Order: sequence, then structure tokens, then C-alpha cells
Amino acid sequence: MLQRVGLKMVTSRGAEGSQVGVKSGKLEPLSRQNEATVSNIRSGAFDLTTGILTLEFHDGTAVNVMGFATESNLPRGPRGEDGEPGRDGRPGPDGRDGIPGDRGCTGPEGDTGATGGRGEDGRDGREGPVGPPGPDGNIGPQGPTGPTGPTGATGPTGPTGATGPTGPTGPAGSPGNVNIIVTSADPGNVPAGTIWVNPTIGQPGS
Repeated sequence: MLQRVGLKMVTSRGAEGSQVGVKSGKLEPLSRQNEATVSNIRSGAFDLTTGILTLEFHDGTAVNVMGFATESNLPRGPRGEDGEPGRDGRPGPDGRDGIPGDRGCTGPEGDTGATGGRGEDGRDGREGPVGPPGPDGNIGPQGPTGPTGPTGATGPTGPTGATGPTGPTGPAGSPGNVNIIVTSADPGNVPAGTIWVNPTIGQPGS
């Protein structure tokens, strides 16, 4: 709230020792009271610490109004009564997830807990691959001889070997008789050494 102050408390930027006056309800330097155009206030600023009100005009001039009370000059009054509680506000929108925080430090290792009970046996695993054969063991003692098996079938005759050298001629034997049978029919049982001559063998029609 603007307070009423004396003119001695008001100074203007301009010539040294100049004064300000009021014309048509507006502040202006006395040296410019006779000018036809009066500049309007463009902006103002109040310093809460010093209590100075600064007014700037459109023509570039400015005045400082001093002597206003500051916050430090005003005593604190008694606390007023509590006002009526306001209505509950509307719920705000859901917040977004924050960015992941930094990873925390690793805490000390805790004490080892008590050993739990024995769990159930797991299912059997799959059979592993066959390992390499181990080294041959030592030969054990010979066992008792078993019974002789049956004789096998006669195998095929092997190849005939080369003829050996002729042996020496033996002594001459006693003269013998040759028994010759000439017949086209089978003579049947005859003595050993008997010669059978079949006259029909080698003939036409035989």
C-alpha cells in the first residue's frame, strides 16, 4: 500500500539539486513542468529491503520515492484466527516411474543358517557316454581241463604232394597165372586179379 510522504523524501534522476512536482496527478521534475508533453509512468519497482519505490517514465527519466516502511520496520501482529478448511482437491494424475537408482553397496555376508532336513532323492540322470576301455588285466590261473568233445566230421583231403623218387627194383617174383574172363555179361564175384574183357565195348551199337 502506497503511503503519503513529504517532498523532501522524493528525489529524481537528472540535474543535481533538482526537485519534483505534481502536475495533473503525476510526478515530474520541476524543470520540466512547463513542457507541453508530460511523460507517463512506464514501470515501477519497490525494494523491500531499502523501502525505495523507483518509477520509470516513457521519456527515459526515473524518480526514487524513499521512506516507505520495510518488513523489518513493521512489528509482527497477533496471529489471526484459523480460516475455514478448504474443500478437498481433486486427485492428481499418477506419477511416472522414476529412473533406476544407483546400485547399492554389497552388504556383509550373513551367518550360516541351520542345516535343513534331507530332501527327496531326485530322478535318475541319463546314462553317460561309454568310457574308454581300461588296460588288460593280468592273466589268471589256467582252469581245469574240460571233458573231450565229440570227434568232428572228416575234413576234405588236402592236395596231393609231389611224386617221390622211384625206389629200387625189388627181387623178381615167382611166375604166376593170369585169369581172363571174356563175356558181355557181368561175371559177378571172381578171384582177385581176374581180368574181365567185355567184347561189346567200343563196338557199333554198344
